[in-house]
Parts: sequence; C-alpha cells; structure tokens
Amino acid sequence: MIFEKIYDMDNLQAAWERVRVNKAAPGIDRVRCEDFDKNLAYNLQKIRKQIQGKQYDPLPVVIFKDPKTKKEGRIIGMSTVRDKVVLQTTACN
Repeated sequence: MIFEKIYDMDNLQAAWERVRVNKAAPGIDRVRCEDFDKNLAYNLQKIRKQIQGKQYDPLPVVIFKDPKTKKEGRIIGMSTVRDKVVLQTTACN
C-alpha cells in the first residue's frame, strides 16, 4: 500500500536526499536543511512514528510575494523542511 511506503525508512531517506540536494529553504519553523541534517536519524524517525500513528500534521505554509519577478502578485508558499520530506516520499516511488 502507498501509505506504508510513505513511512518506509528507506523512502524517507531518499526523500530527504532530494530535499537536501535542492537546498530547500526553511518554512515557518525556521529549520534549515543543515539543522534538519544535524539530527537526521531522530527527525526521520519522528516523522515515521507520526505518520504511522496517524498523528502527522503539516505546519502552516509561509506565503509571500516573489520580489524577483516582474509579474505583479506572484505568490509563493514555503513549506517546512520536514513537510517537504513527507511530500517527497510520494515522488520517490
């Protein structure tokens, strides 16, 4: 089942690698990839247990206007690093 694949530790590790390589920006919790990586085993295990226990809740997304574009009103949403890892688990299969 797809649900079990999401919290599979190998899949979480592969998802983390994708997020790390992309140098994901921090979200509302201000945790950077470097911070997440310092406690990687703990962070991945925590995500795994939360998903298994159906207790995982994504954090709010930071919304802002992109200052780099000339398009007025281009809105960007930034998820937390941990939420990006969870999102990537579905892309790793």
